[in-house]
Amino acid sequence: MKKILKIFKFFIKKKYYFDLPSTKRLVLINSAGYKYLNQALDEELYLIDLNKSLNLQIIIKVFFKCLIKKNLDPYVEEYLEHLKPEAVFCYAHNYMQFFRINKNKNIKYIVIQNGKNHGNSLFSVFDKKKTSKNFKCDLFFCHGEYDKKICEKLVKAKYVKIGSFLNNSIKKQKKKYKKTICYLSTYRNLKNQSYSSSHSMGKDMSFEDWYKIDRIIVNFLCEYCKEKKFKLKILGSTNPVGKLSFNEDIFYKKNIKLKNWNYLPKKTFKTNYINIDENEITCFIDSSLGYESMARKNKVAIFAVRGDFCKIQNFNFHNNYLPKKGLFWTSVFDQKKFRQILDSLIKIKKNKWEKELKKYNETIIKFDEGNKIFFNTLKKYNIKTNRNYFFF
Repeated sequence: MKKILKIFKFFIKKKYYFDLPSTKRLVLINSAGYKYLNQALDEELYLIDLNKSLNLQIIIKVFFKCLIKKNLDPYVEEYLEHLKPEAVFCYAHNYMQFFRINKNKNIKYIVIQNGKNHGNSLFSVFDKKKTSKNFKCDLFFCHGEYDKKICEKLVKAKYVKIGSFLNNSIKKQKKKYKKTICYLSTYRNLKNQSYSSSHSMGKDMSFEDWYKIDRIIVNFLCEYCKEKKFKLKILGSTNPVGKLSFNEDIFYKKNIKLKNWNYLPKKTFKTNYINIDENEITCFIDSSLGYESMARKNKVAIFAVRGDFCKIQNFNFHNNYLPKKGLFWTSVFDQKKFRQILDSLIKIKKNKWEKELKKYNETIIKFDEGNKIFFNTLKKYNIKTNRNYFFF
């Protein structure tokens, strides 16, 4: 009965339209990244988003095929047959349906990684189930070598390491404020105040338990900044529309003892990148923006201890491919190590820091300003674009 209700809710919430569009050169599956890619590419993307709308002509044509397969793969495949695109993009690298659908040899299927692979990620889940023999695409633009190793176990593709597409599209800021530490929040306004076992941590966990480590670290940073006469900024992660950003600010006000910090709401997607460039040190637990800051050669203190603290497998730096402790990171909860990392980052000179980062940027996350590699690769695959680089 629950399954029937779930299916009913899925279909009742959709917008439906009957007319079939004409052929389209570029298509995007899933709305993630639509506003970014649409500005970067030379032709408007045609969006197919199963979460928002369905075409009645297509769904009627493949209805029984969908029933047999128990999914909407035939719908997507039929839709693409009608549109006859040159290339189909997906900006959500963990959207498994994209890899699963049958591929047309006349279409290039392209995935862009849009976040880090933490903990019990979908790549780990599907790999364990051994259900991915035919998972493939033509091009997979990934962050770095470690993400390639995780994804290629599951998806057959030509992997191209570009770092973060969005990060690459925003110019590095030159202005720096000395004696500032910026903590990157990953606060989420959860309706039920808990995570289920289907989430990336792989077990049920309350809001309280999940964010306990955040409370400890921000209070540690407040004490550290007070001692060193530094300014502490907490960079918000929630959407500025509505009450979400307000709730995030309240969360930190309730849980931080000292008052020597400022909360900076996420105003637009660009402001967070500007903020991380302006601070002397960026500190984070498991924020994708933190890894992007590392790619931009900013000094980063990575306290990747949520896995150790909450007993979650693979929630560390960087999925067990590196030692548990290093010059600027730790995967072990140890406040003495936190202090040691921050002390070292304050002392280290810019040229020595950038030399140290070279050991890791190719493997963890690249920085390709303007996305030159992305556009040059598209040209090699005969996907028309007039661009050599792009900045927002």
